[in-house]
Amino acid sequence: MTPMIDLALAIQHLKADPGAEDDLIAQYLASAVSACENYCNRKFYLDDATWYADYVLALNDLVTAQEERDAAFEATTSCSLRSITEDRYNSKRAKILQRCHGLVVDDTIRAAILMMLGHFYRNRQEVVVGQSSGATQLPAGARRILEPYLWIGDLGGGS
Repeated sequence: MTPMIDLALAIQHLKADPGAEDDLIAQYLASAVSACENYCNRKFYLDDATWYADYVLALNDLVTAQEERDAAFEATTSCSLRSITEDRYNSKRAKILQRCHGLVVDDTIRAAILMMLGHFYRNRQEVVVGQSSGATQLPAGARRILEPYLWIGDLGGGS
């Protein structure tokens, strides 16, 4: 698969030494793409044909996820298990809808990915001094990355 941003361009953007940290930069690049996708709540694609092929698959995956949820509901009357089943379905549905509403990357999106790559590369670790109310503080970068993964309950996900 062709990357959205070539490793050579990423290294140039970071003003890093080629070969010195290629594996690390590749990992940060993958994380930067993922962080930008999560922020936009959409999957990124290289071209329309790739997006459309995945769109067709996503529609089938949505039907399959609904059928799995319905079958699991029929198999139990436990409210707790039904709640877990619905949560799992909503998570799957959200990921599928990210694919359905995917975006073809353009130069602006690539610039955002490069900015995020630079942030990961330059801020490998942040140190937070002090604690509020005794709770463990995550570095700001980690909090920002994890925000899309926070579970905030059912917001009327629907079928």
